Amino acid sequence: MISKQFAHELSLVEGEKLFEEKVGSNYVHLSYLSFFDRQPIRFTFPFYRFDSKWRTQNMSFDASFTDEIKELADQKLLPLKP
Repeated sequence: MISKQFAHELSLVEGEKLFEEKVGSNYVHLSYLSFFDRQPIRFTFPFYRFDSKWRTQNMSFDASFTDEIKELADQKLLPLKP
């Protein structure tokens, strides 16, 4: 599992893994969902490997992912609608 390789970076975020996508053998994109009093927040971490060491490219977070979830749910419901 890729996320074990990034245990230190990911220890800052408690939550559920939403997504793990490998792009070749030297790049991986991880997304986690963390829950807070006011709202859930999505954290996104792209990692890349250079000189045999994994590095964090950057980190982002947002709370606007609920629109994406609604769109996915609507797409799944479309075949059920007459």
